[in-house]
Amino acid sequence: DSLRPPPPLQQVPSMGVLTPHFRERVAYSCYELLSSRCLPTSYSKSQQQQMMHQRRLVLTSSVERNNPTPTLLEYLSTLFADEWDNFLERHGYTDELVIRVCSHFKQYQGAYDPMLPGEMPAADQEVMSRLCWWASVRGQTLARTVRGVAQYRAALDELAQHEQQQHERSFRHVSDEARDRETSRRGSSSSLSGDDASCSSKASRANSCTKPLCMEEGTLLGSLHPSNRFRHIVASQEFGSQSTEQRRPMLNLMKMFPEMQVAYVSKHRQLYTSNVNAVASVNHFEETYSSVLEGVARDASGWLMHNADGTVATRPLVEVLLPGNPIVGEGKPENQNHAMVFVHEEFLQTLDMNQDGYFAEALKMRQLLGEFSRHNRPHGSSDGSHRAGGGDASDANGGHLAIVGFREHIFTKPANLVASFSASMEFTFTTIIQRMLASPLCVRMHYGHPDVFDKLWMMPRGSCSKATKGLHLSEDVFAGLNATLRRGRVQYREYIQMGKGREAEFDSINTFEEKVAAGNGAQCKTRDFHRLGNAVDWPRQMSLYHSSLGFYGTQTFIVWALYAYLYFVLLLAITGTESLDFEVQLFNVQMLQLVSQTGILAFLLYFAELSVERGPLYALVESLHMFCSGMLLFFAFVTRTRAYALDRSVLTGAAIYKGTTRDFAIEHRAFAINYRSFSRSHILPGVKVVTILVFLRIVTELSGSFWRHTAVTWLVALSWVLAPLWFNPRAFSLFYVQREFAEWLDWILTSVTPALAAVESKKDDAAYSWRCWWMTDVREARASATPANKLTGLLRAVPDLLLACAAVSSLHYEKLSKLLVFVVVVALTWLLIWVAYLATRSS
Repeated sequence: DSLRPPPPLQQVPSMGVLTPHFRERVAYSCYELLSSRCLPTSYSKSQQQQMMHQRRLVLTSSVERNNPTPTLLEYLSTLFADEWDNFLERHGYTDELVIRVCSHFKQYQGAYDPMLPGEMPAADQEVMSRLCWWASVRGQTLARTVRGVAQYRAALDELAQHEQQQHERSFRHVSDEARDRETSRRGSSSSLSGDDASCSSKASRANSCTKPLCMEEGTLLGSLHPSNRFRHIVASQEFGSQSTEQRRPMLNLMKMFPEMQVAYVSKHRQLYTSNVNAVASVNHFEETYSSVLEGVARDASGWLMHNADGTVATRPLVEVLLPGNPIVGEGKPENQNHAMVFVHEEFLQTLDMNQDGYFAEALKMRQLLGEFSRHNRPHGSSDGSHRAGGGDASDANGGHLAIVGFREHIFTKPANLVASFSASMEFTFTTIIQRMLASPLCVRMHYGHPDVFDKLWMMPRGSCSKATKGLHLSEDVFAGLNATLRRGRVQYREYIQMGKGREAEFDSINTFEEKVAAGNGAQCKTRDFHRLGNAVDWPRQMSLYHSSLGFYGTQTFIVWALYAYLYFVLLLAITGTESLDFEVQLFNVQMLQLVSQTGILAFLLYFAELSVERGPLYALVESLHMFCSGMLLFFAFVTRTRAYALDRSVLTGAAIYKGTTRDFAIEHRAFAINYRSFSRSHILPGVKVVTILVFLRIVTELSGSFWRHTAVTWLVALSWVLAPLWFNPRAFSLFYVQREFAEWLDWILTSVTPALAAVESKKDDAAYSWRCWWMTDVREARASATPANKLTGLLRAVPDLLLACAAVSSLHYEKLSKLLVFVVVVALTWLLIWVAYLATRSS
């Protein structure tokens, strides 16, 4: 894993970068820059007020200052104070100048930025444009990704200039030596005739003035020019159907980076005439789809051409007719696959639109591409020749090196509290876990970006993603499966990294974890995993299981074990069984829950890796900060999210792609919204665990030791219920509590049916009333229900039924036997179940 000497730039293969883009933000507009809707506000009220006094800029009016939420520019100038000072110094601005320009701009209400008001001076327009760009490259925007990818081109330019200078110095050295040899030879050969001496002198002068072949114009720098070695394509799926205003941010980005190209799916309706008979014909329309690659338009002199509104002009470069609509799955894999035909380079790197690149890391990309050269034969060669760098065609593991992955730097960690928790999980996964999966387990697949593919090898072997709807939810992992099934290998290197943004909102983080867990549940039903399980040996089978489905399955079993133990203990306590030592058993369960459900085990990996990279003292301080900030609540909640998502995915097949927000925004979420989002998955199960603990306290004789031995169980249960409130900004403000409790009661008590809600508005009918939300949820459950799912649901109700029957049977009756009471209770229970079933059928 060491950084080897790089090969010469002329021997470095070409590489293309592909970035899928759907409707994510391209760049921040001026309107978003001066609003507070895109801001991280995951702080308490006192912290918000403290931040109000710490702002570098105060752009709000005296009325707006009562709201502690800052604008996006105020927030970013405070979060990145050093970079803000550098920005002002670089352009010669002051805080007062920025405040004046922003105040002049406050009246503008454009949703899509771009055009600045015509009455603004040109200097003020330039200031606003620079402010928008400065903010855009510090958020999770496409502009930041494109700027980072452009570092590859800058690195190639720098390396080409460096090698050019080396060639010039070596040529001058060789020329000086040749001149010295010629002078000494002329001095020792005075017997030459005048004509011969004249000819020798001319040849010497010619040799001293002639450039070597590699220095001829168009040979060295021409072959090393980045346009011949590198290409960046943004696969913007909806670019072709967007309006002029919607296209403007992308066009502005293409103006700043003219080498960037955009691929999109074009839809056309063509009129066809079909002859019914000799005298009649029928006209009908048919839809045709094609993949289009667009680039900037240039005139004959090479200058960029512009439209009348000032945006850069574009022109189609290539158009490929498709057999039909390419969007057959979740959208992202097709968006990536349809643009693959335009990447003509030898290697391919796929990037998300919330990544970043650094110039120092881009300089090491040719070493990373050299990993392929050391292990693989050149494409199209059948002999033993290899690419530059040598190496054997196979190593101890054998096979063709198809994918090389490397680590990521999570740049969203400073955003807020939950972002730091998410960054810690991602840091652990992209370092110590992937290092272990790659060696010695040899089961490291493709877990997303920014891995580099051997494109020419991968294209005829399943490409880089799969796109079956509901099955290939985690489309990226199947690239690694395809490569492994076809005797390909995957390596992991840590001497290079790229920036990566993670979700910075509590709801978005849980949505992402739910998507990944549901995707793992869908993976276990694919033939790829079935074939891979049959193709590898037993140790790799176990490693593969642990690294994919087994991890999320373990999270599910942990949650089930908690329920099973609590039901078992309560049942024994109700029936009066005295043979169980409650104190010892409860203490053992607490230790198991503390390690498994609260993320302690995963945190130990984070602490170990952080100690190695940053030092033990830094790791200790970081650990204490995370513990005091509610880390246990967060990880216990995430554990329940993974278990619930995997359970639903395997049981109902409900693996649905859910998009996550990539803004700074953590707006205050109403309690009714949190209830709808987490009621079935977290809140109700947490209330059930609390209820069981209360009954266990009543029926057992444990006093003080009960609370000590059940503390972790209480922590887990309360985290399921209270974590959405704890990590919700200003959730404990009296004003918000009173208002949202009234809204929640109104939502619960309102009897609006889904049909009436659909007539009144096109919005989500679940937001109208509890009845609408419940009926919508039941309707979706029935649509995906199978006989096996119904039987599983009945079996899961058996523990509650047994507890109820045992509780009633344990009561002391003087005239009735316990057996009779038990039979009556069971009969009444099934009667109530039947009545509820008939009621739901009639509704």
